[in-house]
Amino acid sequence: MNELKKLLIFLVTGLVSVTAEEMTMEPEIRESQTVQQATRDIQNPTSSIKGIFFSNSIGFGPTSENNLYDFQIQPIVTVADEEWGSLILRAVVPVLGVPVSNRNDDSIDFDTEFGLSDTVVQAFYVPRRQDGEFSFGFGPQISLKTQTDSSVAGAGWGGGALLAGFGFNGPLSYGGLLNHLWGEEEFSTTTLQPIVF
Repeated sequence: MNELKKLLIFLVTGLVSVTAEEMTMEPEIRESQTVQQATRDIQNPTSSIKGIFFSNSIGFGPTSENNLYDFQIQPIVTVADEEWGSLILRAVVPVLGVPVSNRNDDSIDFDTEFGLSDTVVQAFYVPRRQDGEFSFGFGPQISLKTQTDSSVAGAGWGGGALLAGFGFNGPLSYGGLLNHLWGEEEFSTTTLQPIVF
């Protein structure tokens, strides 16, 4: 019960920060700005947040048997300091459903193989910035061989680099992630993920 109280206090104090200036505002304006800032923090890969994010995507193939399923669990922990900036630690744990072909005498049938793929752990540094400025972060990433089957394999053991940036212009939020990962068996991939809200 004591741990539950500590957890609730941590969540409440970590998610809601009210300054003396905000306390003088009308309650509706203050609530609106708090919601807006929380929304921007969730969109921003360089913001100082802690949590577990989930993402789910489906890639539709030429037939219903060729669909690709990608469910990702992404825990994020930030170590922040007002002087030097913050260090963001993030893991990407993918659970995949991949079409696997079974050859018969007359045709090819597909089964979907589900399993845990390789986990990528990222650590990137975000220098201290002033509010309203474009923020960026950079750092290494490593791939851990956590695959449960070769059909859902990723990089295996590997490593690479990551660059992230994010900014705001009025109601527009924009930025992106760029990373490269080298792995086993000549695995080499570059990923660019633009972000616009």
